[in-house]
Amino acid sequence: LLDAVDRRFFREQYDARLILTPLVDRIRNTEGKRNLADLVSNGIDRALHLESIALLVEEPDRGELVDPNGRVRPLLTSCSLVSLVASTRQPLEIDFENRPEALSSLPKEDKDWLLDGDFRLLEPIVSMDGSVFGIIALGEKKSSLPFLKEDHQLTSAIANSAALALEVQRLRRSGSGEIDLPGAGPPTSNPAQECFGCGRLYLPHNRRCPSCERELESALVPYV
Repeated sequence: LLDAVDRRFFREQYDARLILTPLVDRIRNTEGKRNLADLVSNGIDRALHLESIALLVEEPDRGELVDPNGRVRPLLTSCSLVSLVASTRQPLEIDFENRPEALSSLPKEDKDWLLDGDFRLLEPIVSMDGSVFGIIALGEKKSSLPFLKEDHQLTSAIANSAALALEVQRLRRSGSGEIDLPGAGPPTSNPAQECFGCGRLYLPHNRRCPSCERELESALVPYV
């Protein structure tokens, strides 16, 4: 009886649950970042009917979160937006009109990235060590309806499955029987780049602090 009521009066929520729940299991067996991005993006879009969607995955050598399908510009892993998502580890709703205070500290470059993609929700993909190594960026629903609590629960479950799939892929690339956690082995000998304005450390290839725009200088320690 409840299913019949859902189908009749809450069709969108019913369809989303029907589509996204089995998607969680399919993601775990997906190989390759591009295949993962296609599966997640197409599945969520089919369920929620979004204006835009992208899945960004960390490229450690570049120090960026990159969309394998090239739908959006890459994001520096050290940028303020990624730091904000990492600090909450919860879905981050983007609303410049009704919640400007939550996004006021972001630099213009990060705000432009959000506006260019017309994104309304950022779902973090968190690795086993607690760092964010991927983001699912969702645009507004074509129905103009808000994201519901059930939407958050379903997309969080998908992000957790994507995290597991990426961990497995990283393990296979390492070619060992142990999970390659950051800091588990000897650190790189290359010194990190340090901002003497705000005290943050960045990967060696970075040249300017995304928070305060100050030139970075070589630190006395490597980036771990």
